[in-house]
This record gives sequence, structure tokens and C-alpha cells, in this order.
Amino acid sequence: MANSLGIDLAGKIVVVKAQFCPPGTRLRDWLFLCENGFGLMPFTSGQAVLGKWLASGKGDRIEGSMIERLATDAEKAEFEKKEEVKPDQADRK
Repeated sequence: MANSLGIDLAGKIVVVKAQFCPPGTRLRDWLFLCENGFGLMPFTSGQAVLGKWLASGKGDRIEGSMIERLATDAEKAEFEKKEEVKPDQADRK
């Protein structure tokens, strides 16, 4: 199995297992957007999952076995609110 959930992870936000996250970090720091790699699909033999950490926006590679679960709607909503740009702010860019 390419990822620990056994599902297609393309475009999904997942929570990385706590054992793979640095001590002192919060759950929001463990959210990862899956974008590419063999580990996205449940039927491939590779485990590489490429994407980015939502908290920092930094691109990275994780292994499919490092994934604990899909992020909840509440966890995802926290970042969707953060990314919203008000119309008056967009005009200033």
C-alpha cells in the first residue's frame, strides 16, 4: 500500500502522525497538502508524497506511511479563512 489510508490523496489535506513531527509543535503544524508522488494512489508501490505544509507553505516530501488521517473540515477551515483576501487589500497589491 502506497499510503496508510489506502485511498487517493491527490489534493487532500492530511494530518501527519505525531511521532514524525518536531516536539513542541501544534496540530496545525502537522497539516500537509498532498499534491504529487507515487504515495498518493493506493495501488502504487512507491510511498513518496510531495506537497506543502499548510502552516508554513514550505514544499516537502513525506512518506505515505507517515499519514495519520484526513484533516477534518474544522481543521481545513482554519486555513481557508487565513487565505481569504478582502477586496480592499487586493486593490493595494
